[in-house]
Order: sequence, then C-alpha cells, then structure tokens
Amino acid sequence: MIRLLVFLALFVTIPHINSAYFELPDFISYGSFLGIAIFFILQGKGLKITGLFLPFLLAIPISLLVNDIPSVFRAPARAIAFLAIMMAIGPFIYNDLFLRFRKELFTYTLLMIRWIVLVSFVGHLLKWDSFANERGFCGLTYISMLLGPLAGIAVLNYLYWIYMSTDKRDYLLNGIKMLVSFLVLILASSRAAIGACLLGIAFFMLTVYRSNLFRIMKVVVIGLLLAVSTISIWWPYTGQIREKMKHGEKEGSSTASRDALWADRANEFYHYPAFGVGFASYNLDLIEDQSFSKQDGDGVIEPGSSWLFLLSSMGLMGFFSFLIPSSYMLYRAFILNKERIRNAFLGSVLLMLMVHMLFEGYVVASGAYLCYFLWLFLSECYLCLVNSNRVNYEINTEAGSLPL
Repeated sequence: MIRLLVFLALFVTIPHINSAYFELPDFISYGSFLGIAIFFILQGKGLKITGLFLPFLLAIPISLLVNDIPSVFRAPARAIAFLAIMMAIGPFIYNDLFLRFRKELFTYTLLMIRWIVLVSFVGHLLKWDSFANERGFCGLTYISMLLGPLAGIAVLNYLYWIYMSTDKRDYLLNGIKMLVSFLVLILASSRAAIGACLLGIAFFMLTVYRSNLFRIMKVVVIGLLLAVSTISIWWPYTGQIREKMKHGEKEGSSTASRDALWADRANEFYHYPAFGVGFASYNLDLIEDQSFSKQDGDGVIEPGSSWLFLLSSMGLMGFFSFLIPSSYMLYRAFILNKERIRNAFLGSVLLMLMVHMLFEGYVVASGAYLCYFLWLFLSECYLCLVNSNRVNYEINTEAGSLPL
C-alpha cells in the first residue's frame, strides 16, 4: 500500500516539473497529499508532533490572523494547500507509516531527479527542440531555473554514490554520471544553482575529511587539476552564463533581474518586522515591482528570494522558525560521526538549498516542485540527523538506495 501511495505522490508532482506533459486540477494534487496524510494518521501508530518545526507551523496562522491581507492573494487557500502537502511529506508530524512513506518517496524522488538530468543531457546531444525555450536550455523541465538545482542535487547524489562504490566499475560509472550532471548544471545557466552546488561539494569534502587537513588539500588540488585539464569539455557549455554576465554588466548589476524584488521584500520587512505582511502575499501599498499587476487580480507573485520572503511575509517569527531548525540539522550533519558519508550528502544538499533559496522564492510555494523537494528533504534530514525514534520504527536511513 505504501508503495502505491508513493507512486501516486510522484505522479501528481510531474505537472510541477513540466505541465506540458499533463495538467491536474489543484483539488486532485493537493487532495491526494491530504488524503495520504489522513490515511496515515488513521492507520499508523505512535503519531507525534515535531517540536523542532512546531514554531514554523504556528507562524503560518499567526501571520494570517494579525494581517489584513488583500483577497487577491487568496492567502488562506494557499495556506491550506501548503499545509495539505506538508502533512504528508513535511517534518511536522510523523508515525511509523509516515516515516516509511517519506523515506521511500525520497528515494524514488532522487531517482526521478537523476533520470530527468541524464535524459536532459541526451536531449541536448540529440538537439531536441523541445528541450530549450526562450529562457535557455530546460531539458525535461519547464524552465532552466528548475533544471539547474535539480542537476545540482544529482551532482551531489552521484558524489555520494562515488564514495559508496564498492568496485572500480561502479566508481567509474558514478563518476561519469556526476560529470554529465555537472554539464547539465552548466547548461541550465543558473548561476545561483552552480554556486550553491559548489558550496555543497565543499561541505561534503570538509565533512568526510574534517579530521584530515592533508586529504582536504589533496582533494582541492586534484579538483583544480581536473577542472583545468577538462576545460575543453565544459567551457563550451558556459555560453549562456557568459551572456548573462555581459547583460549584468550592461545593467550595472549582476542581479539586475532580482534587485527590484529584493528591494520590495526589504521594504515590507522594514515596515512589518515582527509578523510580516501575511503568509504568501505582498503589501500592495509598499511594492514597486513592475512585473506584478495590481489590476489583473490573479495574485501570482514572484518573491525573488525565499529567505527575504520569509522575512517580508512572516517576519522575524517565520524567518527564525525556519532558519534555526535548518541550521541545527546542518550542524548535526557536520559533527555526527556515525554514517558520516550519508550525513555529508544530506548536509551538502541542505547547504545547497539554503544558499539557492537566497535567489529563488519557493519555500512556501506549494505549487513549485522545489518546494515539494525541499520539505521532503527536510523530513529526510530530520529522520536521519535528529529523530532518535528511527530505530524503533526499523527505518532504513540510507540516502537513496535505488540505482541510477
């Protein structure tokens, strides 16, 4: 039964990767996750609330109650949709069935991401027209800004598998797949994803070799030599990145596309520092972002940054109730000695996401695939790095055990 529900959850997330494949009404997408959650609550044993993320859970209704949010944003409906998904996959409540479901869902989600990245590279080699749009190379996804972080996740996942390889053949195959994933990361031309992935790799190495400075320096030297010796392979893939850099120079800012959004988020936080302007919404009297239409009435927003959006929409209450648990799990990933390679992988992806969230605003965007992955991943981190009850539930904590 759990396997069937895992495949159901994977199925309803496909339109969030690319709606060109098919679309689902919102009530089916969110209703599926809500139904899964209700089923596990009724059928599972030992239901518990996660104290680590409880403040964030409480911050959502508080931000709704203390603010007069314009109806155009449909904030209560968005909060319900977000919580429906979080009940099923987020680290807020758990029992034996929830943990088994999330563990298996995480494993298959990693497998799906790796397939998306590898097939996207094949499409690039075969020059499939549908794998690119006006925003650049997007592969199997609908936009390059999604393909970039997915490729970064695949890079870190294959790095984990390299260290878990038991023979030279597996080592070589995982190395090739990691290189392909990195080329897709460059093709996607997301500078935020590339920088965040490189920091994730650095965290992985520092965690694995934290007690051996010589090994760290050796890895750095080998990495630099590989980068220089393979420049003829990866440099042609950086064309779109170079164009973005030139455009930024002309505009006078390398973050020109986000500067106005960041200024609005900072202005909203300045005026409403404690509780923000309201969950998943703007203050229409404060924003100057020309891309948001106050007349159309569709309520579609572009936060520009998850961290700034937490500050502006939920204030210090929402910001710290997310930052503190995330930072604590990152710290645990670094210091725990048991299963160090697994912890290094979890910490590297967590750091990558935390850095990437500076530039993309998906933390509470329930319709975004990265929102789904972020909260499912935080559940995995909680299970492996914090939750001492995992042994009682006999959960396998290996980070994604399916091949490819």
